[in-house]
Amino acid sequence: MSEVVSQQESLPPNVKWDASVTPEKATYNDSSGAIFSIYIAQAQKIDEDNVENWKGVADRILIFTGLFSSTVATFIAISYPNLQQDPNIITQSILTQISQQLSNATSNLNDPSGISNTSIRSSFVPPRSVVFINSVWFLSLVLSLICALLATLLQQWAHKYLHAVRQDHAPHVRAHIREYFSRGARKFGISGLVEALPFLLLVSVHLFFAGLVAFAFRANHTVAYFTVAIVGFCFLSYIALTLMPFIFHDCPYYTPL
Repeated sequence: MSEVVSQQESLPPNVKWDASVTPEKATYNDSSGAIFSIYIAQAQKIDEDNVENWKGVADRILIFTGLFSSTVATFIAISYPNLQQDPNIITQSILTQISQQLSNATSNLNDPSGISNTSIRSSFVPPRSVVFINSVWFLSLVLSLICALLATLLQQWAHKYLHAVRQDHAPHVRAHIREYFSRGARKFGISGLVEALPFLLLVSVHLFFAGLVAFAFRANHTVAYFTVAIVGFCFLSYIALTLMPFIFHDCPYYTPL
């Protein structure tokens, strides 16, 4: 009940203020005691604000992850085939071997039908840059989907919490129920999860940018330099926004770092 400030103007319309009732004289087991009505009135506002904040964060995360995940998936669809050898190259290599064998003088000892592409496939090793690009992009996509899943669960948890603390009981019973679930929410770190979701999504975005820079260098160095400049500017701006509140205490900027 530490969250509640018992003030006369905070009372519900159906509760009368009795200044003669001090905390020492209050009957905390009496369902008609004003202390419980005061507590419920204040706690309800606190709970509604908290749940609104949880749902707001979850909604923003879901909107961003929906757009971001589709972007990452598009780039993965472009880059993933580079992890495998081009079938046209395999066909060309087989035809080259057949042509070389047919050109041998002892054509009867060389059976072209026995040629296999197994050795050609086994000798293929994708470049390290391709492996790096696909690794960070797949990891970025997985983290983004995890954020979306947690945001969806957070919406359900918020709805369940609000339903639990709004059960129709006597004021003193309802106050105890609310305090029980409120302590549970703090114990299991709901607020910490709300703070962690944007940070997890931030890691996903940084991984995507790392893969994007490497992908640009494979395509064209001029494009890569422009990409590095823009990504670097955004990264430095983010660091500045993170440090500014520590330097200027009245700064409204905030980052989940």
